[in-house]
Amino acid sequence: MVRYLIERPIAVIITFIAIMVVGLVVAGLLPVSLLPDIKIPEITVYISHPNTNAIDLERTIVSGMRARLLQLPGLDDIQSETRDNSAIIRLKFSFGTNTDYAFIEVNDKVDAAMAGLPRDVRRPKIIKASATDIPVFLLNLHLKDTSANRSGEEFTQLSSFTETVIRRRIEQLPSVAFADISGMARPELYIIPNEARMQSLGISTDALSMALRQNNITVSGITVREGELQYSLMFRNELRTVEDVKETLVNVNRQPIRLGDIARVGIRPQAMQGLYLSQGQQAICLALIKSSDARIETMREEVNQLIADFQVAYPEIDFETSQDQSFLLTYTIANLKSNLIQGAFLAIIIMFLFIRDYRSPLLIALTMPVTLIISLFFFYLFGISINIISLSGLILGVGMMIDNSIVVIDNIIQHQQRGEPLLTAITRGTNEVIAPMISSTLTSCAIFIPLIFLSGIAGALFYDQAMAIAIGLIISFIVSITLIPTLFKLVQGKKHRHTEIGFLKRVKLFDLENSYHKGFDFVFRHQWGTLVVVLLILGGGYFAFSAIDKRQLPVLPQNETILAIDWNENIHVDENRRRIKQLIQVAGSKVQQSNAFIGEQQFVLNRDFDMSAYESQLYLKVANPGELQETIRPLEAYLRKHYPGASYTFKAPENPFMKVFSGTEGNLMARIRGKNSDSPPPMQEVQSVAGKISRQLNTSETKIPTRQQYIVHADPEMLFLYNVDYDAIVSIFKTAFNSNYTDNLKSVDRYIPILIGSEPISMEQALNTLFVNNRLGNKIPLKNLVSLERSSDYRTIFGGSEGVFVPVAITVDANQTPAAIKTVETIVTATTGLEVGFSGSYFSNLELMGEMGIILLISIILLFFILAAQFESISIPWVVLIELPIDVAFATILLYVVGSSINAMSMIGFIVMGGIIINDSILKIDTVNQLRKEGMGLMDA
Repeated sequence: MVRYLIERPIAVIITFIAIMVVGLVVAGLLPVSLLPDIKIPEITVYISHPNTNAIDLERTIVSGMRARLLQLPGLDDIQSETRDNSAIIRLKFSFGTNTDYAFIEVNDKVDAAMAGLPRDVRRPKIIKASATDIPVFLLNLHLKDTSANRSGEEFTQLSSFTETVIRRRIEQLPSVAFADISGMARPELYIIPNEARMQSLGISTDALSMALRQNNITVSGITVREGELQYSLMFRNELRTVEDVKETLVNVNRQPIRLGDIARVGIRPQAMQGLYLSQGQQAICLALIKSSDARIETMREEVNQLIADFQVAYPEIDFETSQDQSFLLTYTIANLKSNLIQGAFLAIIIMFLFIRDYRSPLLIALTMPVTLIISLFFFYLFGISINIISLSGLILGVGMMIDNSIVVIDNIIQHQQRGEPLLTAITRGTNEVIAPMISSTLTSCAIFIPLIFLSGIAGALFYDQAMAIAIGLIISFIVSITLIPTLFKLVQGKKHRHTEIGFLKRVKLFDLENSYHKGFDFVFRHQWGTLVVVLLILGGGYFAFSAIDKRQLPVLPQNETILAIDWNENIHVDENRRRIKQLIQVAGSKVQQSNAFIGEQQFVLNRDFDMSAYESQLYLKVANPGELQETIRPLEAYLRKHYPGASYTFKAPENPFMKVFSGTEGNLMARIRGKNSDSPPPMQEVQSVAGKISRQLNTSETKIPTRQQYIVHADPEMLFLYNVDYDAIVSIFKTAFNSNYTDNLKSVDRYIPILIGSEPISMEQALNTLFVNNRLGNKIPLKNLVSLERSSDYRTIFGGSEGVFVPVAITVDANQTPAAIKTVETIVTATTGLEVGFSGSYFSNLELMGEMGIILLISIILLFFILAAQFESISIPWVVLIELPIDVAFATILLYVVGSSINAMSMIGFIVMGGIIINDSILKIDTVNQLRKEGMGLMDA
């Protein structure tokens, strides 16, 4: 076949050019994404039930919903977090579960659970996850004139404008799938009654609510027939403007009174439970999510162009992007280009020095772009996108791609040096290496392809990587035995012998052959010493593997960090903002960019910001990793000094790969729960146990997040004596603390809630100054009817398949985790009425390492079969495979010495190293066998 091809160079070259042209065209059609489009088998259920505390919400709604969802087939894990007024249930399914079918089944279970709930419970929102739902970057909008934002009205207008105009314009871009939004201020229509007028007229806020409802009615669906015609009848008596509300008539002792005469009416921003700061200013955040079939650079260009248009059209608004995740893909592509250039350059230099010829190195450099372009064509055929994972596979395979061409050219040159004619040298030289190269390619594929059988998302991610390496190696093999021999004949012309460059022939830069002979003789003269060194390496590798840190992903130098804070105080959002702005000032001038997510966020898809009003996340970016530590130290000192009760952690921002690959929990989490109880265990007992755990393990104590609350007790005897309804007391408290929403203003494009409230007052003022109307219209002092107490309770109620539990983070090193588990079990079981379970990344890391070990074993078995078939021997494969444990052990020792860890990336490095070692061994043994067939002795061969 080789001779047939080299005698038809035009056909071969034209064929490759045609395939490359198709590859270049297809490369422009391939989607460019951060990650493969993986259907993450996760579904989230969002429950909202206003005016319900966490414990009541857990007992009445969440526990029943969780019990229903536990019946779902393929469910791996279920976790719920219940706070006041809302709850989240996260469902994780076995990978490979059809999320579309699971989504339908979750909806069915939710509907079944809704049938047993009160009618006023809203149907939960149900969202399924995908890897492409990770935002590519954030777009921040804020007013340039900060003085115009003090009243809040301008920011409310900016929020409305962003939602109705900016967001829609962005989502119209073909490359943008969704623009998730947070930080918006929404308007409300407020009614502040004049208490003096209300008391003089003898009316309560209930009369105002009734008047508003009677004048804000829309009824339709009535059909009227008149002769041959039929009409629809509609009652439309709606409140649409502030003036409509002011003109509403209130029945006061059968006399109409304008609502505007007895109350102050206007539009203002609603009280926010969360907000977003960009560079210390209140802003709106748009998290932009790419369409799965779009190219990421296309999205960036389209969004940047649209932002430029916005800046011209709306000069009063400042637009900026932050936390751009696309740099990972840009870096990977740049890294691939750099590897190609460096690989080609090094290959040319090395071949130039060893072969002493300028034509052969250029042929080797040509194989890389040809192989990569053709590989992109097969990417298209196999449905693989250009992403971080597939590009990393190509990068890993670049060295192996060059290797095939070097082997072919070097063998051809050896035949030329023996005096064979050019055509014969090319034919025989290529044919001789086809079998070992096939074996070499198969062994590399045998090492990488089993990675796709990893369970869960890891296997789905490695699919693209393994396929990219396999495609690159197979294409490289084909190029090496077809295109390289053809081009070699063309560039060599009619010369029968390989001619070396004169000055390189006279100067011996490398005397490797002589050095190899000396080393070879030394090893065979000191066989027992060599065996001792090998055993020491194996023993050292075992010790290093036992002691080294094991994690899913390596720790990388960072110039950015996220400070996650739980203040552990009942502060409101404005106080939270004040503290965060103070932290930004403490961070200093080295901070290039800062974003702060304060309190509850409005994102629909972003699961990282499920926070309460007492929590915040502060993102800080500096120029380099050294400055980052200088920024973190004063922040830690400030927090310890001024807020010793706060819980905080500094963590690296999660890139898309980490979000998909890593768990959300820490290394180890203890789940403490009550025995045979559906209620959370007593808070004091759990805090006591957490303190004992921290003292035993010598770690910082975990603070259980709590909340302070007022509990109002109405005296039934006093209510009966004064003839007062319980609902009247609730209504007076809602009005006093601006929570009495009665109806909606039907504006042109939205509904604006109507609030009957009052001027801000304290709880003590409310008890001492407020009056309640009884059934006879008499004013009764509120303090005569109720009593008040303060209490502490869990801020968040956590639940899982085992029921309600309290999570306690255990901060220990991975190698200390088994001992920590035993210590925690001993402490908890010694406490009456408590039991404990465990979760965390420690267990998923163990599972991943175990699977990687099994896959490594499968790869070795496949290698044995391939080598046995190649060499027609059972013993020779063992000679090759014995290298692997020695090399892996030595590499593990090096990782331990340099302070690295065993992680997914280092495991891939082991696999790549194994592939290279096996390939070199195959070629060496094949050469030895050929020399022995020619009559050379074993040691000489």
